[in-house]
Amino acid sequence: MLIPWEPFVAPKQIKTWLCIHHNELTKKVNHMPSEITDVEKFVAMSAKAKQCQVKRLKDTVKLKLRTPGQLYTLKIEPLRADEIIKKLQCAIKEEEK
Repeated sequence: MLIPWEPFVAPKQIKTWLCIHHNELTKKVNHMPSEITDVEKFVAMSAKAKQCQVKRLKDTVKLKLRTPGQLYTLKIEPLRADEIIKKLQCAIKEEEK
């Protein structure tokens, strides 16, 4: 994109042009993780994910799904964790405590 710096362009036009293109170039990125409660939705989203991190705690297992734009988490009980991890379609990384 070229900025119209010709002398005949009025400053108001430049400001308007910059505002329009600034809105097109900037993306609103949500930096907070989103918690998912539906297991089937989580498994379906794993197809687009780069990796899934598994964090095993005393009473729960946290699955963290890293997609290109967002981090999604799922908290499940340890008995169901291995069953769900087998269904995931991305690289799996076990976190150390």
